[in-house]
Amino acid sequence: MSQKKIAIVDDNYDYGMYIKKITDECFEHPKITVFERSEEILKSEEKYDMTFLDIDIDGKDGIELSKKILDRTDYIVYVSSQLHRVTDA
Repeated sequence: MSQKKIAIVDDNYDYGMYIKKITDECFEHPKITVFERSEEILKSEEKYDMTFLDIDIDGKDGIELSKKILDRTDYIVYVSSQLHRVTDA
């Protein structure tokens, strides 16, 4: 099995590290990149197998951000600590 490339985009460091920990346990030796700002993933030219994306990232709409990175990720998993936003995705 090839190494999975996974992006985590979350402006809350603790949440991002929690998602990283879980992802490390689910895949064998994944290559994980954690972005704490939306601009960081926009600047990245890397293609990812999966992206965990905060719905509300540094004051911006993560759902809108996802439209800008769709061509660089196979799957997007939306994450949010705001229950009322979960159905927006």
